[in-house]
Amino acid sequence: MKKTKIVKACIALAFGLCTTNAMADACSEQGGHSGNGTTTQGQNNSSVTGNIGSTGYHYEIWYQGGNNNMTYYNDGTFKASWNGTNDFLARVGFKYNETQTHDQIGQLDAEFKFTKQGSAGGYSYIGIYGWTVDPLVEYYIVDDWFNKPGAYLGQKKGEVTVDGETYDIYQNTRNQQPSIKGTSTFPQYFSVRRNARQCGHIDLTAHFKKWESLGMKMGKMYEAKFLVEAGGGSGSFDMNYFKMTVGGADKDTPKSSASKSDDGASKSSASTTKTTSGGKDACKDEMSKPRGSSHNVNGNQTGSISGTPWGFEQWSAGGSNSMKYYDNGTFEANWNNNQDYLARVGYRYGDNGPGVDHKTKHFTVDYKYEKTGSAQYGYIGVYGWTVNPQVEYYVVDDWYSKPSDQYIGEKFGELEVDGAKYTVHAYVRQQEASKTGTSTFLQIFSVRETPRQCGHIDISTHFKKWDELFTGQKKQLRGSKGGQEMELKFGKVTEVMLMTEAGGGATGSVNYTYFDMQEDAKDEVVEDVPASSASDAPKSSASVVPASSVSTDLVSAAKLFVADGSFQVFDMQGRFLGAIKVSAGASVDEVLMARFHKAGIYLLKSGSAMKAVSVAK
Repeated sequence: MKKTKIVKACIALAFGLCTTNAMADACSEQGGHSGNGTTTQGQNNSSVTGNIGSTGYHYEIWYQGGNNNMTYYNDGTFKASWNGTNDFLARVGFKYNETQTHDQIGQLDAEFKFTKQGSAGGYSYIGIYGWTVDPLVEYYIVDDWFNKPGAYLGQKKGEVTVDGETYDIYQNTRNQQPSIKGTSTFPQYFSVRRNARQCGHIDLTAHFKKWESLGMKMGKMYEAKFLVEAGGGSGSFDMNYFKMTVGGADKDTPKSSASKSDDGASKSSASTTKTTSGGKDACKDEMSKPRGSSHNVNGNQTGSISGTPWGFEQWSAGGSNSMKYYDNGTFEANWNNNQDYLARVGYRYGDNGPGVDHKTKHFTVDYKYEKTGSAQYGYIGVYGWTVNPQVEYYVVDDWYSKPSDQYIGEKFGELEVDGAKYTVHAYVRQQEASKTGTSTFLQIFSVRETPRQCGHIDISTHFKKWDELFTGQKKQLRGSKGGQEMELKFGKVTEVMLMTEAGGGATGSVNYTYFDMQEDAKDEVVEDVPASSASDAPKSSASVVPASSVSTDLVSAAKLFVADGSFQVFDMQGRFLGAIKVSAGASVDEVLMARFHKAGIYLLKSGSAMKAVSVAK
């Protein structure tokens, strides 16, 4: 297919709508630790603190009981581990002299990326932490956790939407507990993100101002730091990218002005020109189609979801399990004491053939979910099988414990897609359960560098990369029973599904609240787009259209009626979103809303012509 040229700057320039955005993305930063690490074991029931060179950062470790340590580096990144502790805190950031409020200090922002493993007992908080005096307040902005915070948060006071997500706000009272002023009684303030994340940007000041608008008074600043806290358990934490700034100094990202709209959302001061995107965002959007009725799945079972193109499957080896799917494809699952458990929803093309040539379709999925529990191993993401040859494959976006080479085998390569790096691995399962009974087969994995619980997966980009890496050659692979030589080839797909797998005596649950999987025809996709340094947005290998083909006449989709036809749909950055089919007399507005669930400006392409259309709610 002919290669298209990526437009420098952005395609929306054709309409005079484009804005310059220098925002850094901590999630796509390489990360790492700069300089030699300094390790401290801390002291039981006593803080160990200090400055980190000339960075302006300050570290602190505090715990009650257990075997714990913290290692900090010259750039402010740090690692921590804990074992058998009652309470453990490790943190890095700014330390103040208790003379200024946050308003006097100025705008505070943080960028971060980390990984974590293990457990944290009854409670855990990962995010921004600190204290104020006059009044004495302990505060948290919680972006992630080992167990989602609940009973320890106190009374809900409100909510705030900032940094692309809604946080629920709580206030609690601690009676005669350890504090920076000795044993004291003091309030705790919490902002808890509804969906956990392991990387991104935090506008601290937006939270502070929202708390104060709710009557939660902040005093003079003692500290503002990034923290991991674990109330028990054993685990580890690795902050491999960290930047905290005050007043926007040395800042790559535009600051959020602390002012709020009526709904409490922060307004960005970075631009006075507003752009809209026609794309879905599962992390923020609600499902446009109601969840509908629930349907229970009993035992090892497969079937179809009525009224949708999707099917479901539940499979387990031992334990007590249950799966429930809904009319819109979302689903829940619970398992207890399983050696291996899988629950999934998506496309099924028959278990044992002949399969579908993945090169004829473009598979994507948008999802959001919550999880609880633990597992010796666990994979959460896209899953399926192929035939000729038989292959079990995974695109792993999240996990219970990060997949290790012990289970996924040798690394063959890597790719960048959907804003992150994935490593590609191959492993051989020898005389294990499969779609054809007990057999020996190849496993292929793409494992995301940083886990997430919501987003978009361009599944076909992984398929394409696997085709490049696995060209039919034979190679000795690590395996479940020692290893053996296997043909490295990706076959024809018999299923493409969104899946949770948990094994090794696992107990837990998942709840997928957003699910939209698509299989657009491949001939409606622009292929082989070379990467460009002109844009900060991550590129899909099937994503961008030339600006020269776009009509500058912006029309309302509500007024656009067409005869029978198909359109490719792109967002305002020229990234392919999918395809729509419009019947004669139908409103394009209604079709776009049903397909993408969001108002905004879309680019519709038919043949060589492309038109920008606006869609209102």
